[in-house]
Amino acid sequence: MFPATGTAAGGPDAAQALEELRARRHLVVRLAAAGGRVRRLRRPGRSLRVGRVGLRWWERFGVLKCGIICVMQAMRHLRGGARSVEPAAIGRRVCETE
Repeated sequence: MFPATGTAAGGPDAAQALEELRARRHLVVRLAAAGGRVRRLRRPGRSLRVGRVGLRWWERFGVLKCGIICVMQAMRHLRGGARSVEPAAIGRRVCETE
């Protein structure tokens, strides 16, 4: 299994999973080349060190945030707050965050 996506090697998504791993590796290499530091928005004078563990945490946080937004859109549609198909379509994407 590829650790990034959970797909089996040789499966239909194996090439995509390999490309995702390459992209992540490229991001980590570029971050390290930049000194491994990013500026903090709240305290401009300080910087925050981000490594592989931090990158993984922020990726998971982003997926969780997206899942919560999808649930909120689905609930908005189901409760009648929005009478359009867009919130329903976004709500269907909740399963992608599993």
